Amino acid sequence: MTFKDDLVAAKDDIVKKDFVTRDGTVVPVSTDVGFNEAVKLKATYLYADMANSSGLVAISPKETVGKVLRLYLDLSVRIIRKNGGHIRSFDGDRVMGIFIDDGRFNTAVKAAMQIKWACLNIIQPELNSRYGSIQKSGWLLKPGTGISSGEAFIIRGGVRRTGSDLVSVGLAPTWPPN
Repeated sequence: MTFKDDLVAAKDDIVKKDFVTRDGTVVPVSTDVGFNEAVKLKATYLYADMANSSGLVAISPKETVGKVLRLYLDLSVRIIRKNGGHIRSFDGDRVMGIFIDDGRFNTAVKAAMQIKWACLNIIQPELNSRYGSIQKSGWLLKPGTGISSGEAFIIRGGVRRTGSDLVSVGLAPTWPPN
């Protein structure tokens, strides 16, 4: 079988089978969703992005940037989880939390406000005292957060057995629009 034949067979396997869809009551993990399955879920998505990370890259050594990214993402994840959110995606300096409980709208907003508070009161003072490049430049850690609610259609993406992850489809999980 040629590589082209392999690609055509993979294409056919995906497009010729309908999804087996179920309503979700929990945020699934990859192993909960088969390759031809989908989970519908009413959810609130919180996106917490580190604003102006390219500005940080321009003024600091890569080791400093790495520490700042790690610190921002680690504390953001802890806050999202403390508020009942589930982490299912990272994209560079952005983390995505999913909230599904009855108070999901309020808890997502609360988490966003706590991330902002942590940046201002916990992380920034440490950055200013520890890293001369940040103190000298006046660079500030500011979270860029967005919250969106709606129905998500969660599928499993990627290549079978060699790496796959969940993909959330719908207006809420694809916010902000490009």
